[in-house]
Amino acid sequence: MTARILLLAAVSALALQGCAPVALIYADKRGDSKAAIAPLVARAHPDVDTDAATTCVIKGMTYGEVFALPTADATKDAAANRVQVDDLLERPIVSGCIAALPRVQPVAAQ
Repeated sequence: MTARILLLAAVSALALQGCAPVALIYADKRGDSKAAIAPLVARAHPDVDTDAATTCVIKGMTYGEVFALPTADATKDAAANRVQVDDLLERPIVSGCIAALPRVQPVAAQ
């Protein structure tokens, strides 16, 4: 048992050395994903703050989805992006998060 704990500690220590660059890359990709999906979230939920609702969607995404969305050129493939965002909006964790947000007055189109 002690050997297992020591091995786990050693592996964890080695893994943490590489976490900082991965965290920076993830943060960058998360920002790209947020920028790509914000307009779709705003159209789907005009009665809540777009930034807060987009954060709900991002929190409901897996790491793989966060990394895949920007690299899938989602900003150019609007149809695929819309399908993915619609699927994300239907997830209970995302819809619950958005439902809990305070309502705002939609901005009138000019």
